[in-house]
Amino acid sequence: MTSGSRGALIWLHGGGWVMGDVDTEHPLAARLATASGAVVISVGYRLAPENPFPAAPDDAYAVLVWAAEHAAELGIDADRIAVGGHSAGGGLAAAVALRARDEQGPRIRFQLLNQPGLDDRQETWSQRHSTDTPWMDRDKISAMWRHYLGSTPATPYAAPARAADLSGLPPAYISAGEHCPNRDENIEYAVRPMSPSGNSPNWARP
Repeated sequence: MTSGSRGALIWLHGGGWVMGDVDTEHPLAARLATASGAVVISVGYRLAPENPFPAAPDDAYAVLVWAAEHAAELGIDADRIAVGGHSAGGGLAAAVALRARDEQGPRIRFQLLNQPGLDDRQETWSQRHSTDTPWMDRDKISAMWRHYLGSTPATPYAAPARAADLSGLPPAYISAGEHCPNRDENIEYAVRPMSPSGNSPNWARP
């Protein structure tokens, strides 16, 4: 680490894995950088259905590795890299954290998961009952998962809620919207033990 190095946040945009890009996400990424003082690296990952899983998480993980390897050039501390995202991007961030743990990749200091898409099974109460909510409802989420997965069965790197073991992951802040179909999968993921000691991350209930 060099004197004056800052933390970094690798940020992954929302859009159900089928919409959004660096340009649409720029206003939020800029606000995050201003508020946190961190270097925010906004990722333009490949989108489905043209590029189904694992294209998006592969792109996100490649950016994590690149940022860690080029930390000095970027003026960041390689030991202070966080991952985060909104909606589909939050799910990708969680998947990146799982892969970094499993492959002993770059150290991730923190996860910032805003209403993340974590579970393709859609079996929670909120998924079954928040069927006609404004903007994002069960049918849209179902379609997005179909586009994202294509013909590939879901794995924990696609749907992190499927992971049997969340131990050894970095601390996480997980937010959930009260009337979001993803609400209950967010809460369930948040309260699962994420360390060998059984400690759970901070989480925000709607």
